[in-house]
Amino acid sequence: MKHGRRAAVLCTAALALILLLAGALYLKQQGGSSPMQKPGTLAGVMYSCSGGMTVREDFFIWLSPEAIVETFYYPEEPPKGVGWHDRFEKENVPVSAEQWADVEQVVLELYPLMKPKPEPGIDLWSSLGRWLGGVKDEVSSSSITLIWDTEEGEQRIKYSSPNDKRISTLVALLKELADPIGREIPRYDP
Repeated sequence: MKHGRRAAVLCTAALALILLLAGALYLKQQGGSSPMQKPGTLAGVMYSCSGGMTVREDFFIWLSPEAIVETFYYPEEPPKGVGWHDRFEKENVPVSAEQWADVEQVVLELYPLMKPKPEPGIDLWSSLGRWLGGVKDEVSSSSITLIWDTEEGEQRIKYSSPNDKRISTLVALLKELADPIGREIPRYDP
């Protein structure tokens, strides 16, 4: 009887080890790193928000530690002589080390909550509908692409915006950099 119990314990331990190894192999094939581990040093942030059918809600910014590489947005208060529907575009606008540090801090706080966004597949029905002249309502969406300096070079990973109050702080910081007139940045303590 003792021999049977010992065999059962050994079988259970062997099965647990096999499952553990299989899980580790699966995780390695899925991307290799845990969500908490950063792939490298943060070297840039791209944020885009499509307002869908909402007018003036589209916003895009590509930020590096040194500059706004590129941005387009609709200003909160357009200058005189500029229509409310006119989109502003800027390139290569310097940012201070402090401005980058503020953005970097919020991004790194949010990073453990970010999930990589899968590459979009081809939706044949939607494509056929657009080709035939149909109209498809667009929904509002946003995404964040983080640019990492890694040992293998630059790596860009697109993430879904995390469900966390701090995302509004990040968006406000980015919009303040793009259009610095009259914006207040909400701060949330975790």
